[in-house]
Amino acid sequence: MAKKNNLIIMNNKTRYCFILFGIRKEHYKNFKDIFLNALIENLKAEGISEPLINNYISNANSIKFIKTNDRSVLGSMTDMVKITDFMIEDYLPIQEMNIIELNKINNGTPLVKLKKFPNQFMREALSI
Repeated sequence: MAKKNNLIIMNNKTRYCFILFGIRKEHYKNFKDIFLNALIENLKAEGISEPLINNYISNANSIKFIKTNDRSVLGSMTDMVKITDFMIEDYLPIQEMNIIELNKINNGTPLVKLKKFPNQFMREALSI
């Protein structure tokens, strides 16, 4: 994908994801802030209300980043990477780490395993 180090972040339950482009070593020093800002931006772009987003963020007492060994999640991540790889040319050259519109397209793509769209599933999960 665009010959840079990229990182896909996916919620295991909802498969809601976003890809951060051009990640460099120095980004990992303040990765929690980068992650939270990107998450908030992407959720706002999905039309999710600020109170729901703030509630979600405030209830996330500790954020854990783990590699997954769940084959279903890995398959969904692979699908999202392939979809992004197909569409990335429309966004080149990449000026930002967080391409909101491309992430929105990814989350509006139905996933066979869930029988839902990740953005709908995430919206439902936040409303509970």
